Amino acid sequence: TATITVTEGANPAPEPEADYTINMAEYAFALPADLEAGTHLVKFENLGTEDHLAFVFKLPDGMTAEEAMHSEDPHVDWAEAQGVHAVGGGSATYVEMTFEPGATYLFDCPIPNDEGVSHDEIGMMQFVTIPE
Repeated sequence: TATITVTEGANPAPEPEADYTINMAEYAFALPADLEAGTHLVKFENLGTEDHLAFVFKLPDGMTAEEAMHSEDPHVDWAEAQGVHAVGGGSATYVEMTFEPGATYLFDCPIPNDEGVSHDEIGMMQFVTIPE
């Protein structure tokens, strides 16, 4: 039987170069003001202490953020959702995302806090419209 010992490498791989960084913390997203249409490598960085995730939904054509906020069913397509899994405090992850020109996207973190209240219920949801 052979024994394998894993040690830290002498030359760790460099982090990828992201087109955009989206910061997450208690209880908000900090989205870049200059998000553009196209496919981009996006870094999601959790600057908080609680776990956060991001479901990113494209709103149906013609629906405004205001309409989505007041709709019982904003008709988001779960199959088309983008985003990242739970990211622990002080950690980051990268994901390739595609944004369409003129589309409005909802960034949402539905993870519950220690009291069982969903982060989006206390402000961790944000809309952004991509320029044409």
